[in-house]
Amino acid sequence: MHISPNSWSRLVAIATLAVMTASCSDTSSASVPSAPIAAPSGATGTISMTEASPPASPTTQGPLFVAPGIVPAVLTPAVTTPAPTPSPSVSVASTPAPEAAAVTAQLQQGITLNLNGVATKARGEVVNVVINKRSYVDLDALPSHLRVLFDDEAGTAAFDPRTRQLLIVPLDDYRKLFGASLVPQFDNALTSLESALATPDLVAQHKLTLLPASGWQYALATQIRPLTFHGGSGVRFVTQFTQEITPVTSSSLTYVFQGLTSDGAYLVAGYFPITSSALAPDLTQVPKTQRDQLKTDYSAYLASAVQTLNTQEQSFKPTLQAFDVMLASLTVSTNPLARPVGSPPAKPAQPAALHPTPSSPGVSALTGRALELLNVRNAPNTRGRILGQLNSGEPATLLGRSANSQWIRVRTSSGLVGWISRQYLDTSADLSTLPIAR
Repeated sequence: MHISPNSWSRLVAIATLAVMTASCSDTSSASVPSAPIAAPSGATGTISMTEASPPASPTTQGPLFVAPGIVPAVLTPAVTTPAPTPSPSVSVASTPAPEAAAVTAQLQQGITLNLNGVATKARGEVVNVVINKRSYVDLDALPSHLRVLFDDEAGTAAFDPRTRQLLIVPLDDYRKLFGASLVPQFDNALTSLESALATPDLVAQHKLTLLPASGWQYALATQIRPLTFHGGSGVRFVTQFTQEITPVTSSSLTYVFQGLTSDGAYLVAGYFPITSSALAPDLTQVPKTQRDQLKTDYSAYLASAVQTLNTQEQSFKPTLQAFDVMLASLTVSTNPLARPVGSPPAKPAQPAALHPTPSSPGVSALTGRALELLNVRNAPNTRGRILGQLNSGEPATLLGRSANSQWIRVRTSSGLVGWISRQYLDTSADLSTLPIAR
């Protein structure tokens, strides 16, 4: 076969290229000692000397040649490289995240309280005797007592269990407020509390008379737990305060604490609004099935609500534990009502019925507005047949009252006449001027 000089030169060049390729391949497969390389700032993973072929690129044509003895450094991502097992001789201690500093309220009356995230600050004020002379509720009075308020909230003129507050009440002075006919009732209330401290389940049986007294009743009791504080003990539970048969919603719940100091000298009563994601947020979002059950079997409806809340402890906000820790940290001085030398006396709290809270704009002396969705009944009690409802904010004309003023006879804007609960009515009227209706 005749080979021209030019062709022979090309064959020699090809052969030489093949030999060089084989030589490079043998060299790159040899073992190369690894050396540590410092990771660049901000890099994650580990950097080591290794042999790896760069990823193929769509634009790369032909084999990639690496000069003998040159090996690139490759950054191996941490997500693909298991963490190395630490040497048994090396221990690595993790540093926990710093906890928020506890805020302890040091009140001038010698009361200390770890707020534990429930509030950012607290203040104590001595409230003088409160006697609601026009109240239809027995035991509706308070002696001079210490009221602890939180953040910048203002206390109400009359006791309202739906507002955030902690009360420390001297029991001897409390008892002296009542005449001979009511002293046995007051003593029975204290006995019921003492029994509940020994047997907390009595709260669920509604055998606990809450103090201070108010026109609100607790509809249910869930998450019942005994709780001790420095120098005393009590019981806490979550409830809904109501005077009507109404759905239990997240916005209607209250964390309640009832306790006594160990020497029996003071009542300690705490009331704190609380919510639960296990319930409908408000009345407008209550499912129809629950509303139907409420109307047909109220007891079964409440039992279902209690079961739901008892099994959903983590649904509460603030948490139950936050309130528990705060109350457990309570320390009551021997004389919590004492005022510092030179401080002005507390302004006496006035009976709410004698000085009513200003009502919403547009409410006249003979009208009122429903504070929430409200049943209109044919009789002044919860056993009365429901004739219709007043929507929240809807006005009604006041026609009369029950003998104890607990129920008000009204005429709605649609002409419906019936009875509504006084506690759900916003009005500036002096209800004692209304005639007693039959």
